[in-house]
Amino acid sequence: MNNEITNIIKQKIYGTLLFLLVMSIPFGYYFFPFSIGSVNLYFFRVIYVICLVFLILNKDIVFFSGKYSRWLFFFLAVWIIYAALGYFYAFNKDAVVKETLLLIFGLSLIVIFNSFFKKLKDPLSVFMYGWIAGLGGQFIITFLEIFLAVHFEGNFADLVNLYQVGNLVRFIPAGTFDNPNNLALYLNISVVFLLVLLKLKPKRTDIWLLLLSLSVVVIFHCYSRFAVINLAITALAFPALYNYPGYYKKLFLNDKVFRSVAFGILVSISLILYNGMVNEKPSKNIISHPDSSISVRKNLILNGLAFFQDSKWLGVGAGNYEALLLADKGKYDTEHIINSHNWFIQILAQYGIFITIAFVIGLVVTAYSLLRKVMEINHYNEKNRLMAISILILMILYPSISSMPSNFLQNPFNWLMLFSFAFAADKISEKNQHETIGN
Repeated sequence: MNNEITNIIKQKIYGTLLFLLVMSIPFGYYFFPFSIGSVNLYFFRVIYVICLVFLILNKDIVFFSGKYSRWLFFFLAVWIIYAALGYFYAFNKDAVVKETLLLIFGLSLIVIFNSFFKKLKDPLSVFMYGWIAGLGGQFIITFLEIFLAVHFEGNFADLVNLYQVGNLVRFIPAGTFDNPNNLALYLNISVVFLLVLLKLKPKRTDIWLLLLSLSVVVIFHCYSRFAVINLAITALAFPALYNYPGYYKKLFLNDKVFRSVAFGILVSISLILYNGMVNEKPSKNIISHPDSSISVRKNLILNGLAFFQDSKWLGVGAGNYEALLLADKGKYDTEHIINSHNWFIQILAQYGIFITIAFVIGLVVTAYSLLRKVMEINHYNEKNRLMAISILILMILYPSISSMPSNFLQNPFNWLMLFSFAFAADKISEKNQHETIGN
């Protein structure tokens, strides 16, 4: 009886911690920030530490759950060792230490999620409700931005304040992400999850459709090209995979809805690509010209490739992409922007050919496994198949999503996505496919 009560209490504690962890991720340092000495803390970091401590004290740490998560764990361990070795040869040793710690944080966050998903009876429901709670909070903030041009203090607020009152730039939302691209990234992931909830929780269809509609509205207000493209890919991939087999022929040849949606997407992308706001003059003297972001991103990629080549394909060391640009050692002008804005180029430039190839091969093999299982529709229950489809779509979007923020390494959504890839592949590959993911 005592063991049963203890287990019930542990389930409630773990469920609460997972809910709070997922809910707090999008709020970053805006959610109850405080400092202890020189250490800056906020709600997500506190919950992250509490989760790790509870799991360790209860000896419930689960490093991996199958062959895919095992590969991910050991690959990241090797990656961390390789990053640490950069201390002995990199241009900036402090940058090596900082980025190695960020990699350790990423691996530990994956372990936390893996442990909760193995120990909780219904982790998927807890995760989804935590995500929806965070999404609802973001919508309250973003619509204040869209209608009232009220922003949290930060770099983005400083930027939009350079424009005159009434300028459209002032009404672009960033939520608590301090960057519209990061907010759009979060909403791209949310759209995929909401499509799953529409199928799994049909009793709350009105709620999911409302949140889905709001997500699309805010994405367009973010003026993120990548986000709109991701939205289009999701809109096409989800119904095609869910209705497989035989859907593609009907989709492309007979479906009037598809033609209407495709036309709408093309018009929307055209409007985003022609962003008239880039011609608006700021009220203060700052550098601004059309399509500068495109040329800067191109030069950031070229600098990364140059660093990779100069390092004889072994990488310039953890954190040293930014360090080298900060020291003005880049060959191409990036207008003082030092963040890579491209996760794969950052990996290639800093960690070289071996880490990059291993990472890409791991993603491709995992995606192929999920795709193969999705096609075997007779062997899986509805919940498993929906999870496999949603994770497969996120894997398709991953190269684009990872290029949206300035630095994807320290973004918790990066590690959450990598966890979901490996964990879903493990669960969908188990012998008894009629079991539910997360059990």
